[in-house]
Amino acid sequence: MNTTVQLKEISQKQDEILALMKNLCNNNEEVVNENKVYYMDDLMKIFRVSKRTLFTWKQKGKLTFGQIGKKLYVTQQELEKFINNLNKGGLKNGR
Repeated sequence: MNTTVQLKEISQKQDEILALMKNLCNNNEEVVNENKVYYMDDLMKIFRVSKRTLFTWKQKGKLTFGQIGKKLYVTQQELEKFINNLNKGGLKNGR
């Protein structure tokens, strides 16, 4: 095999590897977005409600929280589900 052919093959393999790496990075971004979490302060700003209202939603089962130590959080997936319920009239008078 001559050197020119070998260099072309190496270049093609490098291109394939780069394409695979880009694909993996894009897939990884989706996973990161799915695992995004929002803490109480974030939710208070997003919905413009008090911490008490968030606790009321939690007690009524309208919004499911996770907990890390003393910090409560909501996952991106749970938040999307909650917002979809809001759009369907899931909360009466904001409660």
